[in-house]
Amino acid sequence: MQFDWIIPAQEYIQRNEWVESWYNGAFRTYICLREDADINAMRLKVEQEVNNHTNNEANEPLYLQLFADNYLNATFENGVPIGGRIQYVNVLLAIAVFLLLIACINFMNLATARSSTRAREIGVRKVMGAHRGTLSQQFFSESFLHAFFSMAVAVLVVYLTLPYFNTLTGKSLILEFESTEVWLFIIGMTLVTGLLSGSYPALMLSSFTIIRSLKGLTKIGKGAYFRNGLVTFQFAISIFLICGTLIVSKQMDFILNKDLGLEKENVIMVRKTGELNRLNDVYKTSLAALPEIKQVTFASGNPLSYGSSTGGARWDGKNPDDVIEINVLSVDADFLQTMGMRLVEGRDFSNNVAVDSAHYIVNEVLATIMGFDSPVGKGLYVWGVDGTVIGVVKNFHMDSMYEPIAPLIIRYDPGNTSVAFIRTQGNVKTAIEEIEAVTKKLNPAFPVRYQFLDQEYSQAYQGEKTVSTLVNIFAGVSIFISCLGLLGLSSFTADQRSKEIGIRKIHGATSWRLVLLLSRHYAKLMVLAFIMATPIAYFYMQNWLSDFAFRVTPGLLLFIVAGIIAFVLGTLTVSIKSYQAAITNPINTLREE
Repeated sequence: MQFDWIIPAQEYIQRNEWVESWYNGAFRTYICLREDADINAMRLKVEQEVNNHTNNEANEPLYLQLFADNYLNATFENGVPIGGRIQYVNVLLAIAVFLLLIACINFMNLATARSSTRAREIGVRKVMGAHRGTLSQQFFSESFLHAFFSMAVAVLVVYLTLPYFNTLTGKSLILEFESTEVWLFIIGMTLVTGLLSGSYPALMLSSFTIIRSLKGLTKIGKGAYFRNGLVTFQFAISIFLICGTLIVSKQMDFILNKDLGLEKENVIMVRKTGELNRLNDVYKTSLAALPEIKQVTFASGNPLSYGSSTGGARWDGKNPDDVIEINVLSVDADFLQTMGMRLVEGRDFSNNVAVDSAHYIVNEVLATIMGFDSPVGKGLYVWGVDGTVIGVVKNFHMDSMYEPIAPLIIRYDPGNTSVAFIRTQGNVKTAIEEIEAVTKKLNPAFPVRYQFLDQEYSQAYQGEKTVSTLVNIFAGVSIFISCLGLLGLSSFTADQRSKEIGIRKIHGATSWRLVLLLSRHYAKLMVLAFIMATPIAYFYMQNWLSDFAFRVTPGLLLFIVAGIIAFVLGTLTVSIKSYQAAITNPINTLREE
């Protein structure tokens, strides 16, 4: 592991006695075990040790996890990893497999579409003594050559686009061409792709009889259901991905624009370091006097991602056996006003420490849990202090949209704050320059580090936004290559029905009527694909949305839009080849008759 700094925690522990409490769950503990150690047995021993020091009152379950697994499997339920980033990896892997299948299907359809042009070649080869096995080998060889060429192009494309991918994902991935595993993967994928894509064309084309091949009579009815199934499968995947794209985009738009219960725009956060904590009043007064600063407040943490909590809060009527985890936020008197929060009952803090040091404001969730008609004026015991609830603040989001709004206690304790929240007039550049000047003057030994509250909130969903962008790209690629496959199959059908088209045209059929005739069959396949894909997409996306405590409800219209997009693109693709066949001179197709 690489670090910029490793700082001993001993001084921090000496200044904060609560750190050594057995009830403190604010830190992670890293343990280096022997290679033959039993992780589950170790977990039970640690859990027993904690229970011995807490009289079995520890309300948080303990679990151990391999450090290497933490990045991808960070979501737990009852001590068991149930997800995390690994879910997105699995989604993208599944999409990649589906795209590969669609590409293989394309090759099959395009190969069968060329069957009429290769029929005489096959007949001549059979006359010259070629067996079906020999012809199959030839077609498989062609398939493998296409696969190797495609893989070479794919590697080149990956090499050229990798910098853009790294920019999109915030990673620093490289192609390790010196790695044996990489080359084994490339060769293996190429062989599998060649085998999958070449199997059906090899079996079909090598089955032509000599007489029918030499006459060009290569109509194959037995494979029609199989080819139709391939096209339906292609478009079902495309419709599924389009549905997923629309739902993910709708959910992300909902998350990023939802009313959080506070005003996050134009708020700059500066962590108070060094002398700033000692010069609390001076620092706040100096910031508030700046021309571009509208309001200033101090708090013990970011209200949108706060982690300090207690399980020991008490009030009249609370069951002493109930352990309720409650977030606790220490603030100064201007916090609610600066952050744009609204009181629904009671009053705000004043600037009088003597008056409000034992007063609390709770959110609506905690007010409901407490069970009073009105919690204002009721006693509340927090962190060793018996106090009184003076107000109820409207619920605001302290965590991501994955989590429900948690109960919260806001306590007046300006001396226990660590972050300055500075609301600007709107000229952010000038405001930052002013903030840096004041902060450096009062605290010259430390660099000035600032963050924007709205960007911090948006950054929390960077992974989801990246996956959303990738799914959008994959959905576009999917529909594009599906249309290529449809183009191949429509070409095959047009060749098979060329004489029928010629006869119909002689009898007065218009070109557009012939286009409708040829396209109608594929329209039915796309409708079938929509019927197949919609319930699967609904079930899967509902499962994805269920991870969010706050989510959109995808309606039927969204799925209809996805189907219309696929239907229109597919119909236009088929119409191109159908129109070409419809305007062909019937003399050219009926000459042999």
